[in-house]
Amino acid sequence: MFKKNLSKKFILVIFVGLIVVLVTAGLGCKEPAEEEAASPAPVAKPVERPAEEIEEEAKPVAKPKEEVEPIEEVTPEEEKPQELPLTAEDEQALVLKQAEKIAQIYGTYATTDDPPYKNIRDLKDFGTDAFNSWLDTIIKDVAPTGPFHGWATTAISSAILESSFDSMEILITCKKEEFLETQRAPKVSYKMLKISFKKVGEDWKVDRVKWIE
Repeated sequence: MFKKNLSKKFILVIFVGLIVVLVTAGLGCKEPAEEEAASPAPVAKPVERPAEEIEEEAKPVAKPKEEVEPIEEVTPEEEKPQELPLTAEDEQALVLKQAEKIAQIYGTYATTDDPPYKNIRDLKDFGTDAFNSWLDTIIKDVAPTGPFHGWATTAISSAILESSFDSMEILITCKKEEFLETQRAPKVSYKMLKISFKKVGEDWKVDRVKWIE
């Protein structure tokens, strides 16, 4: 009886010992629990920056321009058109046109012109030295006195009477209107003006003028 109880106690001790061993082994294999819950990582507070800095960073960074040397354009030299010499017919046509202009200047004047004899003064731009000296004998510094008196001359046609390499004589048909202070309408007449030209250098200059009665 005593041996039987001893066997039971012995078995119980062994059983308890196994349980202790098993529990201890289980605890040794199990990962130790974290004693304290991990504290949350601190959240970084956003740093406030001025709006100007943000806008400046947002701007695209300009790429530095590479200095490019200008390319010189090489153009062929422009050829100037060669001026062809005037033919005799072209030269005569130019002198005829100039003669008509001079006839109108010479035949248009009035007692109220300022300065007096303005038409005669204007002719000096077209005359030879001899012709201009003759004009100086006509020009007066004092205007004619008395009632208004004026003439208007229009060149109707022109023709060459004589022509050479350095002289030309032209006949101009003119319409003349005479205005008087005492008349309501102008008096109309037709006259011929003969103009002699002389070539001075490359220009044709007036050398004489004469009304043909």
